[in-house]
Amino acid sequence: MSEQPTDENSPKTIDEAITACEKIISRHVLHSRIMLVLMGCTLFPFYYAFKVLEIWRQNIVGLGNMGGALDPEPVKEFIAKAGIYPYVILALFLATMGIIIALYRFHMNEIVRNEQIKIGFWRIRIAARNTTSGFQTEVRQSLTKDAFQFSSKGNKEKGKEIESPVQGHPASDFATAVFNKILDSIDVTVSKKENK
Repeated sequence: MSEQPTDENSPKTIDEAITACEKIISRHVLHSRIMLVLMGCTLFPFYYAFKVLEIWRQNIVGLGNMGGALDPEPVKEFIAKAGIYPYVILALFLATMGIIIALYRFHMNEIVRNEQIKIGFWRIRIAARNTTSGFQTEVRQSLTKDAFQFSSKGNKEKGKEIESPVQGHPASDFATAVFNKILDSIDVTVSKKENK
């Protein structure tokens, strides 16, 4: 049998693997904090954009009513078009926040996954280091069995849960959660119809 080529930087012992998991976790913690800062920094420009639109609308309406300082036709056209701008800004805000939240959730999921892998390595290390007679049976088996298996989502009793098509987007996640609650409350039974 041929061995697969290994990278020189890949961990070769359990302790090195645990250290590698800790490095990956710390990197994802840093990136998740950056996403939180970006989320906070994103709020200000969109708030500022809404305020600027509000000031423009007030100033233009005020100048248009001051006895012909501005031509009323362009003012009416601007006000008609300016009604769409808040919706455009809101759509951009939701898209931007959705992307940032999705990236934040990705980093949080990676942290959870690597924590589980690190715990699996700890379990294997404990099983490998203890060689006493009582440790050879069920204790070792319970430590090593399913050491690296974990479920990131809870299992549903009634059936499969529908996943959000756009993970991390607040509107998509909310709609999916509502839809899953509706599906959980509905019981479907199938019965054959008798022909007469």
